[in-house]
This record gives sequence, C-alpha cells and structure tokens, in this order.
Amino acid sequence: MSLLSAVLNPRSLVIVGASPNPDRIGGIPIETMRELGFPAEQLLLVNPKYKEIGDHTCYPMIASLPWVPDLAVLAVSAVEVLPILEQAHEFGIRAAVIFAAGFAEEGIAGGIQRQRNLVEFAHRTGMKISGPNCVGHANFQDRCFPSFVKATHYRRAAGSVSIISQSGNMGITLMRGCTEAGLGLRYVVSTGNEACIEFSEYLEHFVEDDGTKVVVGYVEQVRNGPRFLAAAAALRDVGKPFFLIKGGRSEKGREATASHTAAMAGTAEVYAAAFDQLGILTADEPQRLTDLAHLWSKGRTPTGERVAIVSLSGAGGVILADLCDGAGLTIPNLSEKTQLVLRGMVPSYGMVSNPVDLTGQIANSPSLFRNVFGAIVESGEIDAVLCYITGPYLALLADDMVEIARASQLLTISIDSTGALADHHFRLEAGGIPVFADISRAVAATATYLRWSSRRRSDVWRPAAPHQSPLPERQGSSRADETGLLSEAVSKAWLASAGLSTIAERVATTAEDAIAAADEIGYPVVIKIHSADIAHKTEVGGVRLNVRGRDEARVAFEAVVSSAAAARPEARIEGVVVQQQIQGGHPVLVGIVRDPVFGPVLTVGYGGVLTEIYKDISTRVLPVDAVLANAMLRELKSFPLLEGFRGAPSADVPALATFIERLSQFYACFADMLEEVEINPVMVLDRGRGVVPVDALIRTAAAKN
Repeated sequence: MSLLSAVLNPRSLVIVGASPNPDRIGGIPIETMRELGFPAEQLLLVNPKYKEIGDHTCYPMIASLPWVPDLAVLAVSAVEVLPILEQAHEFGIRAAVIFAAGFAEEGIAGGIQRQRNLVEFAHRTGMKISGPNCVGHANFQDRCFPSFVKATHYRRAAGSVSIISQSGNMGITLMRGCTEAGLGLRYVVSTGNEACIEFSEYLEHFVEDDGTKVVVGYVEQVRNGPRFLAAAAALRDVGKPFFLIKGGRSEKGREATASHTAAMAGTAEVYAAAFDQLGILTADEPQRLTDLAHLWSKGRTPTGERVAIVSLSGAGGVILADLCDGAGLTIPNLSEKTQLVLRGMVPSYGMVSNPVDLTGQIANSPSLFRNVFGAIVESGEIDAVLCYITGPYLALLADDMVEIARASQLLTISIDSTGALADHHFRLEAGGIPVFADISRAVAATATYLRWSSRRRSDVWRPAAPHQSPLPERQGSSRADETGLLSEAVSKAWLASAGLSTIAERVATTAEDAIAAADEIGYPVVIKIHSADIAHKTEVGGVRLNVRGRDEARVAFEAVVSSAAAARPEARIEGVVVQQQIQGGHPVLVGIVRDPVFGPVLTVGYGGVLTEIYKDISTRVLPVDAVLANAMLRELKSFPLLEGFRGAPSADVPALATFIERLSQFYACFADMLEEVEINPVMVLDRGRGVVPVDALIRTAAAKN
C-alpha cells in the first residue's frame, strides 16, 4: 500500500475550520462531498463556533471527535496550522491537507520559519502532509474531495487519468480540458508548496495505483531530481504514459562557470533532455496537453510517423499537407500499386498520391469513402490517417470510418471544422476516433503524438545507480585543490588514468624545455599556457598554433607566458604545454556539468568555441552510452559535416560515440568529487583513425567549499 493512501484514499476525514457557508473555504468541501455522494457518516466537522452544520454535528476540537478519521483537512489560518496538527497527531490522525497560504511562498522570515516548523513536525511524527498553500485534491473513484474547488468542476464520471499540478489553477484547467475531451479522472492533485510531500512522491503513488493508467501534469520546479527520474522511469516501466507541461522554461541568467558547457547547458535544456530520456510527452500549454491525452485515450500507439490525408476538398488536402510538412510529419507518396487501386475509384481530376481527394463525387457515391479508406488502410504504407470531412458528409460516413479503423487499429483522426458537436461526433469518439474542430490543433497534436509514440519502443534509458571508484592520484599544485580547477595537464592525467585516449604533449617550464619537448614530439606543435587559474587560454593570448621550428618554439613560449601574465597578473603560471599539432579533423566539444536538479548532464556540440556562439548542442542526463551518444550527435544541425559533407571524408563518429560513453562512465565513477569536465575540442579524425582530445578542463567539487 502506498504511503500516501491516507492522503489520497482516505475512508474518512475531518474538516477543521468547517463552515456552514458553501462559498467559504471551510464550507466548499462539505457541500461538494454532500452533492457528489461521499458517505456522510465518514465525514466529521470541527469548529467551536457551531454545534451543527447541516445534518452534521460540529465538534469544538479534534480531541472531542467520536472516532479517529484517516485525514484531517485544515481550513484554518497559517498561524493555527501547527497547533492543530499537534492535536491531530495526539489523537492518532495519520495525514493532513493544509489549504492555508502564509508559508515559504511569501518569501519572508515568518512564513519561511512556519514552513521549517511544519517540515520538522512531519519528520518528527511521520504524519503525511499535503500542501500547504494548495487547493487540495480530488479522488473521483471514492467520491472524496478534500478541496475548496467548486463542485461544478467535479461532476464527471470516474476514469483512469490522474492529474498532478504545482498550480491549483492549472490543475483545474487541465481537469476541465480532460473532461471536455471525454477523459474520466482518477485523481486531481494540487501539490502546493510541497513542504512535506514532494511532486515525485505523488508520482510514486500513481505507479502503484491500479486505477491510474495515465498521468497528466504541470510542473514549474522539480525539487528532487533523482527521485523524479526514478518515479518517471517507474511510470514508464509499468506502461503508464506521463504527459507534462513545464512552466518557467525561459532562461533568466546563470551563474558564471568555468566551462563553455556550463554556459550552454541551461535549465530549460536539461529539463527537456530529462523528459525526452524518460519518454515524457510534453506540451507548451494546457490545450495541447489535453489534445495529446485525447489521442492516447483511443488506444492507438503507432510505431511510425507516416500520415495519409483523405479530404473531400482539394484545398483542404493542400492546407493539411502544408501544415503537416511544417510540423515535421511525413506525408509519403502512396505506392504505385495503391495509387492504381485508388485511381479506379477516384475521378480523374482527384489526387490519389497523398493527399487523397475524394472530390464532390462523394455526394453521389458515399461508398467511395469506404472503398478509398479501406484501400489505404490495407496498403500498410501509413501509420495514421487525417480525414478532413465535414458536416453532413461526416455524419453519412462516420459508421464506415469507425468500422474500418476499429478493425485495423489504425490511428484515425477526424477533422470537422463545422464546429458544433453532433451525434456523429460522439459515435466517432466512442468508436476510437478523436474529432477535432480545428485543423491546426489536429495537426499539432498528431505530429507530437506520433513522434512520441514511435519512439516509445526504442532503447530505454534509465537513471544510473550511484557507484564510486578510487579517484586517480591527484597531481599538481595545492592551488588547484583550493579553486577546484585542475590545470590542463593534470586534467588529462586524470582522464588518461581512466583509460581515455590522450594526445602527445609535455609540460615545459622554460623556453629550453619547450624546445626540447617540441623536438621530441615532432613539429608542428601547439604551445599553450599551463595554469590551473586560466580556464580559457585563447582569451588571454595563451595559445600559439603551428609552431614549426626551434626558433618559433622559443618565441611562442615567451609570447604566451608574457601575454597570459599581462592579462591575468594574479594567475600562477606553471609554464606551457607543448602539444602535438593535429592535422585535419573536426573539432567537437564534449562536456559534463552538474545540474542543480538532475545531477550530471552531458553536452556535445560541433566547432569548439564556436559551439557556444551557435548553440548547436545536444544535452542528456547521465548515463550516456554509445547508442545514446550517437543519437545526440545526429541531433546536431552540423552533423552532416561529420558524415562527409560534399564529398569530404566521413569522420570517425563511432569512435567519438565510444569516447563520449567512456567520459560518461568516468564522471559517474567520481560524481561526488567532480563539478565539471570538458574536452574542448575533441578532434574527430577520418573514419577509422579515432579521436584525439586536444584540450581538457576539470573542476573538482572543492570549488563549492
């Protein structure tokens, strides 16, 4: 049994602060449960102002109740909450819902302290407390509504959709949208401040709850990233889709960090990556989200994204095709065999390649649709059909559409722009065919849903179990430990000790040492400043490329040292790194930073420092294996350059994917000790020649101390 059963599935409850006024917070839940059939004998009321409210006895205090209810609903002010909770705990009540505002959401000392006291109470007593600052929740199956949302929103039959929202208003909006789409509800949960029960804990309850088949939600902030990842993965593993709006996606700035990776892996990108990896279907506003749940409710989950368009209007088909193309849907030409079959049915002036134009002939021959639709379905060449058939014609063809779609289990979507709901719309919906009045909404929902549905059966990512390995022996100065930043040479030594490939290089502290190192490595070489205090060498004039002889090596040494010292006089200069000059190859950035919510995230981008300018990146939460790394690379707009653009040799993408996997493993082993790791760039050579990490930066967790 879920630990939240006493909150979400109470057999009995008491309303503290009960009111006879059905428009007040303490009166609304009484009225709602009376109207909607919660057993009157399981409802208790407390308020010393009244002896009776309606047919119920009203008790002066919790201690005077005749028996112990499962749940206490507190419709009282913030300052009254904790004393009443103490009474409830002493009486044996295991759970509570707190409506009151006036806690940490105020951002002032008094409210923050009240919330701290509330959390301490919950930890001390083990009581499960929902809120504060929430509108409560609804359990449709048990007709239990400890909420001050009006009963008009709850007059729907129970179903299998559970809604969870960090905003009470957004929860109501999603509830209304789902019910308008014909979806029955199991729970509607407003999480409030989540002082004692965090968002993810409700998800864990939905995993175990047999009555929940799909979760629809709104979230602004995930407070416990690892728990959220685990709960969402568990929902996916038991076959319960999770549809979500993430509010507050825009960036308002980010703390300055050492690496380019940290500057790019913003909050919105990390949330989007986590949701994608977990198979969470997202939308940007409530209507779109409920449209997606509407499609899912019909029980069709196609494995591809090929769409056929059937229209009684050539113009309608063209508009739909344009919208579908803009949404990224594939509108394939039907095979010659299928077109030949259709040509025998459709008049010569009607299109049959896709879109398929039924023409005005449908008025004289209603069987035309049945035959055409049947031929398209039987072809096996598409994954979904958009039918643009309106008004009386749709009424005439609805039964045929339902019969054929039901037999094939093909996702079929009907678009009727005439607007008003009609009997044939209900017949279509009951037969598994969603009806949309708006063309744009239909296309947008179809595109998003098909992309999600077709990827559900791909390789499943799951959060990694934490583990540790011995850290490589620390090398370098104590200064590196104090700042958290390791010098380039030390960073590469750490990576090499973990089995990651490195480049030929030497550290030199004098010009003569630099010349000797260059002679040993072989010209041309690169000479770079060596300092744990300078993360971005090019910004201080600390890099010289294509050094081709001993005289150039001496000049390069003196130039990078003097330039770096002038630009950063406080930095400790430890010499230079003399490095093999890589000829050819593609520069790729690979970096890992610690996201404050979800933990380590990996970002890749093409172009070294240019990656930050163009923001052509792909981000994932660790762990990242070679398969996922390959998918990330293919997301880059610049990936064609790695494939061999305009006849150029293809790069060693498999070697790069393997390198990314090993870097992910390296960070995972030492995650509690590392803050950032960046290889910028990794030079990706021609296929079969591997990759060479040219520059490296590691910042240890000491930077946080």
